[in-house]
This record gives sequence, structure tokens and C-alpha cells, in this order.
Amino acid sequence: MAALTIPEEARGTPRASARWGEALAGTVVFGLWFLLYAAGALVGTGPARERVMAGAPPLEAIRLLTLILLCYTATNVAILCIIGSQLGGLFRRVREGLQGRPTPTSMPSLMFALGLQGFVIYLVIVSGVISFSGGYAFLSSPNQDQYMRLAATASLFSFVVGYSPTAIVALLARLERLLGAGAPSTGGDPGAVA
Repeated sequence: MAALTIPEEARGTPRASARWGEALAGTVVFGLWFLLYAAGALVGTGPARERVMAGAPPLEAIRLLTLILLCYTATNVAILCIIGSQLGGLFRRVREGLQGRPTPTSMPSLMFALGLQGFVIYLVIVSGVISFSGGYAFLSSPNQDQYMRLAATASLFSFVVGYSPTAIVALLARLERLLGAGAPSTGGDPGAVA
């Protein structure tokens, strides 16, 4: 494994090493991702959902709803996408800091924006799962293997978009070129409708 080196021009600057706050945030966010991924794979929510629907007492209902929010496949994967995008953005921010590049965005603004990007990735993936699987059954009661593939794939896409938001733009442009290869030309105007 190659050692991380700091470029000569970045040495001695205040950003030559990652600030401890960013390192701590990255560690906490990764820990949350790992715990939620494990919880989604290991904790079934069927009995909890049934108990809430049957009219659980208020305190028990709050406890069960928290469990459902964190472990039910649809909500768990949404949270994993948000966290995955934040991990990608934090990794990029730390890497740019190590290279001496300015990182002007405040951490709360960055985390919010990255969270929104991750949620958009979740919506894209879930809409594809629902559209191509013929329904939402896959999200409500997947087996462990299906969950792990969905959660890992969604997290990976979210991490990549968080690290490099232009990656999704390039991917969509490539897809558009592939789909448009047989379409009639519109005279070069990308906004024109054929």
C-alpha cells in the first residue's frame, strides 16, 4: 500500500493535515453507516410493524417505530444512502485539505447538501427497483442476500456521488448518448424535442 504524501506546496499550511473535527466526523459517520447496515441485515421488522398496527401502547409504539425507522429496508436504505453520500463528501474534503486546496463550505452546509444528494440517489434506485421488479414487495420483505446487495449498491452509488458529484452527470450523459444513438438528430440543440 502506498503511503499518503503531502504535496510540497501544501506542507506547512494550516490544511496540510485533516482537522481533527473532520476526522472525527468521518469516523462517526462511518460507524453509523456500519451499525445501520448490520441492523438492516440482522433485525427483522415484521413483528414490530404488526404490533404497531395492532395498537401498541404509546411508549412501546415509539420504541417500535424507532426500530422500524432504522431497520425496515425502505427507510434503512434511505438512511444508508444519505450517510454514504456524506462519507464520500467527507473523504473528498479531507483529501483536498491534505493537498492544500481550500475547503470553504461549512461542515453543516456540506453535510446537508451531501445528505440531499444521497437521498436523490435513494429515490433513483428505489424507483428502479419498484419499476423493474413489478412492485414494492422486494422492499418490504427481502431476504438477507437481497437486502445486502441493495444496501451495498445504493451506498456505493451514494458514496461516489458524494465524493464526485460530476460522476453522476457523466454517467447520465453516457446513458443519454447510448439511448439516443438511434434517435433522429435535433439539429444540435440539446433542449430541442424531436
